[in-house]
Amino acid sequence: MGIRYSKVEGKFEREIVLLKSFPCAYGKCSFCNYIEDNSNNEEEINEVNLEVLKEITGEFGVLEVINSGSVFEIPKKTLEKIREVVYEKDIKILYFEIFYSYLSRLDEIINYFNEKKKVEIRFRTGIESFDNDFRRNVYKKNILLDEKKIKELSKKIYSVCLLIKNMVAHL
Repeated sequence: MGIRYSKVEGKFEREIVLLKSFPCAYGKCSFCNYIEDNSNNEEEINEVNLEVLKEITGEFGVLEVINSGSVFEIPKKTLEKIREVVYEKDIKILYFEIFYSYLSRLDEIINYFNEKKKVEIRFRTGIESFDNDFRRNVYKKNILLDEKKIKELSKKIYSVCLLIKNMVAHL
């Protein structure tokens, strides 16, 4: 099963879980290896995830959830368990990944996790590059950003993930 639970200690302390999920709704990014970890078998996904979620201690009050897609591809049973753990372990800050096309649905997750207790939800998304052409034609990420969309992102997304283009020296 590999390592699915870890801690970041020191600066920006948090617990991190790598959960299984259904495949990403987009699923066409050229660099993505998450597709090797997702599944269409909901029972298998939940079995793995519920075991991983037992590891969470809440010691930092911060939990980062990474999965083989977006928070919207995590099965309901796993989301229920995450919420239960967040409440029980007094998690104050919860990170999730989202695919860009889900920007209009963020309130669904915020409301779900704040049903009984105040939890700060922070979303991350993969922009991968500030170069629209490179992002779309090399990474196959179907996102076209202009100033207006960047401003919208800055209001809704806590942080973005960027990939660095490799520079190859020709000898």
